[in-house]
Amino acid sequence: MVQREERKPFMIYPEDPDKANWDLFITLILIFTCVATPARMAFVEVDTTGWVVVRWIIDSLFLIDIIIIFNSAFYDEDFRTIDNRKTIAKTYFSSWFFLDIFAIIPFQEIFIMTGRRNIEDGGSQENLNGVIRLAKIGRLYKLVKLTKLLRVLKIVKERSKLLKYVRELVKLGFGFERLVFITLMFFMVVHIISCLWVFFASFSDYEGTWMEGDV
Repeated sequence: MVQREERKPFMIYPEDPDKANWDLFITLILIFTCVATPARMAFVEVDTTGWVVVRWIIDSLFLIDIIIIFNSAFYDEDFRTIDNRKTIAKTYFSSWFFLDIFAIIPFQEIFIMTGRRNIEDGGSQENLNGVIRLAKIGRLYKLVKLTKLLRVLKIVKERSKLLKYVRELVKLGFGFERLVFITLMFFMVVHIISCLWVFFASFSDYEGTWMEGDV
């Protein structure tokens, strides 16, 4: 392992073992999120308190990861270490930053709180009817969970970090390593599409029932 003589304070370097362990942990959390989120959208009507806590913990971990990225050096194409925070921030802003931020914004809570506030503030009848309509649909707020699925794109980004540990664990060859990753992504995509199919089918049935009862 490379021992650096000059290290900037509070800067995390690529060879640091704790950084590698954190990257693996976040990648596993990414996989869990991309499996659990569509399944809960399709088959769970109302999130339990326990799951809400888990969701907040996961979002908090991703927020911590954003902070860590801003303080993590990296290698450029010439394998030179880039530890200038301005350059790190510029690189992050031009790549995954906005996707990472968008994925942790609590759209569900914002949606629900806005609806409640309109009712409590005695908004106009038109606004009130709109809120009631959203409440009668019931599942519409779950659509905002789709933003969490953007994290599946990060699995592709973190591919090398995940496969590095798999390769060291089971001694895979480079070709078989690619096969493992393609298989993983295949099952991930099939799982997400299947859950979304169930979700939108039940959503359409619910909305159709509401429209019939409203006539």
